[in-house]
Amino acid sequence: MQFSRNVIDYSPLWYERTGPGTALDGRPRFDLEQFNEYLFHRLRDRVIRAGERGIYVAVMFFQGFSVDKRIHALTNAIGVNAFLGHPMHRDNNVNGIDGDPNGSGTGRQVHTLDVPVITRLQERFVAKIIDTLGDLENVLWEISNETHRGSIEWQYHMIKFIRAYEAGRPRRHPIGMSCAAPLRTECLLKSDADWIGPSSDDRKAGDEAPEMDCGKIVLADTDHIGPQISDPSYVWRCMFRGHHFCIMDPYMDVRIGSPRAPHTEWEELRRQTGFSVRLAARCGMQQLKPAAHLSSSGYCLAAEDQEYVAFLHRGRSLELDLSDATGVFESEWLDTETGNFFPGGQIAAGSRVTLTPACDAHRIVRLWKHIA
Repeated sequence: MQFSRNVIDYSPLWYERTGPGTALDGRPRFDLEQFNEYLFHRLRDRVIRAGERGIYVAVMFFQGFSVDKRIHALTNAIGVNAFLGHPMHRDNNVNGIDGDPNGSGTGRQVHTLDVPVITRLQERFVAKIIDTLGDLENVLWEISNETHRGSIEWQYHMIKFIRAYEAGRPRRHPIGMSCAAPLRTECLLKSDADWIGPSSDDRKAGDEAPEMDCGKIVLADTDHIGPQISDPSYVWRCMFRGHHFCIMDPYMDVRIGSPRAPHTEWEELRRQTGFSVRLAARCGMQQLKPAAHLSSSGYCLAAEDQEYVAFLHRGRSLELDLSDATGVFESEWLDTETGNFFPGGQIAAGSRVTLTPACDAHRIVRLWKHIA
């Protein structure tokens, strides 16, 4: 595992361990032609149960730290080489598959197009996942997490494969590509992915989240844009710039530097994330677009002349430009301390209006067209 000197045993995996022969961990070798059906049944059951609770699941096909030797950025400690336990290590399978033909010892070629037979096996695996979950609505696809610089064309290929495989199916799902250093967001923008997860290489942690009019859904994952972000306002700054916020707060496991107990510092950010979901449920999110220029705070979502939502990041009031709107709007404020909504009265459009909340905790205002 990355950032750990401990050997972590992930079991069971996607393939049956039939032998003959013994793998590097002392157990039977994998047969890459035989899927472990139990695991696919378990995956489907858990995704269904998540859907019953209103949860969408990002299904990640591959994992970057399943190959390569990782070095912890803070301690320079070299973790255990995860590729030694990979089914495509030549000593771990009965099929003669060698995921490291150049002998680097890292298996990085598994996440490239260098070995066509491996690409075919990966396509078969991806198709199996799609067959298992493809009829469910609450699913997003993600190609891989934190994969090395040489993986870009391989990830593009997998996006195209999924697109083609789902084309003839009743339901199609958003396909995502994410990156972390040393990959940069530029490679995501050039992809055919429906949604992307940018990297902190392009944006320092804590900076204002920029609008990204790129024709793709942007998932702002704190793991990749700033693992130390705990500012409760960050979820709102992302939301009002049109991004989908995803928090990865510190958690206890076997990593070097892992906390001994859950951090309370992130509790308020978790709470505000829940409030953002509550707000989104009241809005016409499919019509709203980032419109920073309409609010003096620089944070606004608008379906012009229909609905406006603005975030008062600092100060006691904000100015909202309703010059191009007509008629009368109803309004309400979200109290970010309680998560409750409070009426704000009617507002006449046709000019710039100054909005002042009743108390400091009222930080988000929503306006929608009054229907007589």
